Amino acid sequence: MPRFTHASHRLPKRATRLGSTFLPLLFACVAFCALACACATARAASFDPNQAGLSGSWANAATDGQGFVFDVVEDFQGEGRALIFGGWFTYDTDAAGGVRWYTVQGELARQGASTMAIYQTLGGSFDSPQPATTQAIGEFSIEFTDCTHASANYRFDDGRTGDLPLARLLGNATCRPGASSPAAPGSAAWSGAWADPSNGGQGLVLEFNPDQQLMFGAWYAFARGAAANAGAAGQDWYTLQTAVPAGATSIADIGIYATRDGRFDAHAATTTTRVGTVKLDMQDCVHATLAYEFTAGALAGSQGTLALLRITPPRTGCAVQPPVSLAAIGSWKGTEANGGAFHIVIPDPDSYLIIFSSNNADDRLAYGNININGNQFSSPAQGISFGLRLAPSEGRYRAPPVLFKGTFQRGGPMQSILTTTITEAQAEDEFLDAHWDAGFDTPTPLADVAGHHSGILGVVQNGRPASFEVAVDGRVTGTAGSCQFEGRLEASDSNLFGWTLRGMSAGCTFGTTTLHGVAWYDRSQNRLRAYTPWAQGTNVAYLVSTRD
Repeated sequence: MPRFTHASHRLPKRATRLGSTFLPLLFACVAFCALACACATARAASFDPNQAGLSGSWANAATDGQGFVFDVVEDFQGEGRALIFGGWFTYDTDAAGGVRWYTVQGELARQGASTMAIYQTLGGSFDSPQPATTQAIGEFSIEFTDCTHASANYRFDDGRTGDLPLARLLGNATCRPGASSPAAPGSAAWSGAWADPSNGGQGLVLEFNPDQQLMFGAWYAFARGAAANAGAAGQDWYTLQTAVPAGATSIADIGIYATRDGRFDAHAATTTTRVGTVKLDMQDCVHATLAYEFTAGALAGSQGTLALLRITPPRTGCAVQPPVSLAAIGSWKGTEANGGAFHIVIPDPDSYLIIFSSNNADDRLAYGNININGNQFSSPAQGISFGLRLAPSEGRYRAPPVLFKGTFQRGGPMQSILTTTITEAQAEDEFLDAHWDAGFDTPTPLADVAGHHSGILGVVQNGRPASFEVAVDGRVTGTAGSCQFEGRLEASDSNLFGWTLRGMSAGCTFGTTTLHGVAWYDRSQNRLRAYTPWAQGTNVAYLVSTRD
């Protein structure tokens, strides 16, 4: 999603499967807003627009199948000064021109209209890292007259101008008309802008209404495979609609709807068709996973999972926060000062792994124990560190012991940051800032890992080429030189696997005792990494491979 920098552990999931026929299409009901819009009065002097309760879906009843989803962040610009970010889903001026979308962003004035730029984002491709560009192409003004009505106008650089009397699509849940305290947000705290950082220039703005137990959202995206120079014709958008029972954090069978044949800021005979399904898991106040499957329309056959991050800070009162004592457990990634990448895995409250890599090849592993106290962690004793390469001819070495300590921060504008200091004997301290790996919250199916793998199996200073098979049930059998080994991958509710390894012949350096550790699979590289402590934690048995 353009124009924003990204703004924290798991919670129990209670799956809720909902039917897809209960909810009338909201756009078919926009006409019911007409009377309310006609009755809107000037904003009372006591009305305060500095409130997150204004977030949600808004539309002009005189036009069809188009509108806004706003995210209002109170006090973002300073005390009493709110930020408004909105996605505008609409059409070309000619129905044959297809869909269009824009974004608006600026400060909400405490009195009178608020003026801000209209932005257009082009060049992206659906669920793809293809870069997109955003530029200002006009001016937008808005004034909220009360909790359910607003007056807006626009002026585009191409000459289009107009006025938009707006009204809410869903009911008011948490907005306060005067100086009274806002209602407890409940699921409304999830309302706002969300995006998968790996996607270029696209995202969603969602509204959750706990009173009506409904969710509505707009997905601002691009056509599948759109060329970088496709221009406005490469844009695409969909809406999401479903019921959300009280307390649900896992929401299945959310309808994806395509509304077409509209005209920009004009009445038209639009058509709305359900084209797919979404499953949304709200992990906490700033993390969510969205699994989608399109069954019709231009994206028919497309399916995938988005690791969503909330773009704006979490709303005050959001109750779905991780326990602090568990907040560091997970996966963190970052870049060293020399340009190399590193990946920190904290699989439990007692241990850590750090993989250093360059040019998509693993260079070095550090492993040890840690203590977690509040938002701080440290290793009580020196851990081990050794060189690691996928090609045995490149050799490996035991590096100096390391100490690992630092702090982590989950939530807030700079959420999901883990700041670490690595102390290595006879070397300067290395300071690393890592960011939460949103993919940690998405379990990896064993079927994705199944198949033949080639790589390295070994321990510190002794690794051999390995060839092995991973079965769909997680069983692993293979050889590494004269070592015959077996193991098992066990799926979890994250992208980490439980891992057991056992030597089956005398040629295995790590012996024939069953070892227990952790593994994970990198889909982008088809690479499996598995590690088990060995020899009372003074060594590590590792298996690093690529699926053929």
